Amino acid sequence: MNKIFKNIKDNGPKALKFMKDNGKDIVAGASAFHSAGKFVKNVFNREGDVHFRKARYRVYNLEILPNMNEKSRHELFSYKLEVEGYIEQIEKEENIKLVVTKPLHLKRTRNWENILLQIQDKIRLLDYQEYLRIFNNTNYNSNYFKGFESNVTRFKQKLEQGNYDELYEFIEQQTQKRKEYIKKHFC
Repeated sequence: MNKIFKNIKDNGPKALKFMKDNGKDIVAGASAFHSAGKFVKNVFNREGDVHFRKARYRVYNLEILPNMNEKSRHELFSYKLEVEGYIEQIEKEENIKLVVTKPLHLKRTRNWENILLQIQDKIRLLDYQEYLRIFNNTNYNSNYFKGFESNVTRFKQKLEQGNYDELYEFIEQQTQKRKEYIKKHFC
């Protein structure tokens, strides 16, 4: 405590004289510091001012990707198209804007490509599972394939014809699984 009082006693008059002489500059500096603080606070705490793609990216990570098992093929396919559109947008922006922002665009592109990869893998997996269910029970009515009934019709036609090579090839094209793997389950 004594050190504090001694410091005030020694430096106090000098500080008061400095404030008297430079009062306007001190007030302007404090005001600028206060404005800068408000700006930083607004940038980091803004809620309604988020870019649409960034908001959608959050929705994909928090809501869509964890719940893909409950989605139909139509919904998953529309998500796939949406993500492909975002990747195209980012690539177009990258071509238009400065080279300096290229790493930022690459990161965004990679993030969306990771989401696209997960959606494509989930579509292939669910397609395979549904085809296997239909193979084991031809009367099975798949809610997953609503909107893609032509795929089911072609699958059932190949199944009825009894030409398993064509059936394996069809499944391979739809799910991108290896024929050896398909033959294990569809026999």
